[in-house]
Amino acid sequence: QVNGSVYAGGYSLIVGPEASIGRNVYFGGFGMTTEPGSDIGRSMYTGGYQAIVNGEVANDVSFGGAALELNGAVGGDVTGEVAPDEGGAPLFMPQFPGSIPAVSPGLRVSDSAQVSGVVDVAVSEAGSDSGERIRDRALFGIPRAIANRIGEFIAILIVGGLLLYFWSSLMRRA
Repeated sequence: QVNGSVYAGGYSLIVGPEASIGRNVYFGGFGMTTEPGSDIGRSMYTGGYQAIVNGEVANDVSFGGAALELNGAVGGDVTGEVAPDEGGAPLFMPQFPGSIPAVSPGLRVSDSAQVSGVVDVAVSEAGSDSGERIRDRALFGIPRAIANRIGEFIAILIVGGLLLYFWSSLMRRA
């Protein structure tokens, strides 16, 4: 039992069947699963590859990633964005002990799911804005990635120069 909120980041988060979380769950990582019998007292905010909701969430579910499965109960709205279901789970996942199985991209709402609010989950279209992204990649004729590195380099030079200038007086005071 957790009386407050849970903030987690990592490979996976599994909210066990007897878990009771009094407030919100914030998770960023590959996958989050709530097992049947689990209870989240307020809302669930997840970003990553997949989220599988088998337990109960009292308020809203907000998700950004590739795969969302709803099998449990949600007392509010379900919002977010998922990838289109192009058949099959990703091939990039390492198979090591304790790894969780990856599910296919897309939104799946089972017949047993109970959502009190609205389900407003957008399915991103693959390649729909590729032309815009190519135009956005150049800055003054320099590819955006290189322009970003140049900007970082200049910022580091400025910070380094300031440190060198003030370093001796700071060291004397220390």
